[in-house]
Amino acid sequence: MSLRELCFQASLNSLRAGRLATFYIIDTALNRNGWRVTDEALERALPTLLGKPLGCVPGYGVNHVAEPQIVGHFITAEKPDGYLLATAEITDPTAWEKLQSGEWGPVSVVIKAHKVRCSLCGADVTSGPDEHILNGEGHQVVEGFTFERVDFVSNPAYPSARLITLKAAVVPYEETPKAPMDYPWDADEAERRIRLWAGGPEKEDIDWSRYRRAFSISPANPGGRSLLTPPGIM
Repeated sequence: MSLRELCFQASLNSLRAGRLATFYIIDTALNRNGWRVTDEALERALPTLLGKPLGCVPGYGVNHVAEPQIVGHFITAEKPDGYLLATAEITDPTAWEKLQSGEWGPVSVVIKAHKVRCSLCGADVTSGPDEHILNGEGHQVVEGFTFERVDFVSNPAYPSARLITLKAAVVPYEETPKAPMDYPWDADEAERRIRLWAGGPEKEDIDWSRYRRAFSISPANPGGRSLLTPPGIM
């Protein structure tokens, strides 16, 4: 298969509108619920968040429920300095709107603890709290756990646990006419037609919001090359 054929075949791939939200999830401080995780436990647990759901109360409420409505899934996780930052792809349009408007922000993590000890005496309290924890002298220290999910809440156990940034990763897919497989390919000529279609050819006359619809990479990156043929200029 020739390089030209590969280029045309690439033009048939649809682009997904990736809506990405990055959250501060958890740190190693004692939280409002009276437990904390160790730095080592957090490091080991990082991979278990990948693919896990981001949820809300069915009907777009907030706080934990046994069977949440899933609005996204986590795709990255990192621990810069004793805390966890994670990015989720938001798959629910209404959830995305609530994040954009600021209606949603705080989140709370659900974990499954495998090893827990008492902060005061070091006893294994994985199966339940001892007298030190019950009378408030000690707290639970989680030394091994996995992530189950993250939910939107009104009052998070970790005060800093909330939305940090939003980012639309890719322009939405737009169906456009495709040239036939045997159509002669000339990159310079294709770019000239795109400039004319967008109001050019002069740079100052180009409607850049229209121009970038023809590219897989935004015009802000001069290395971008057209993979799509804009309407009416094939």
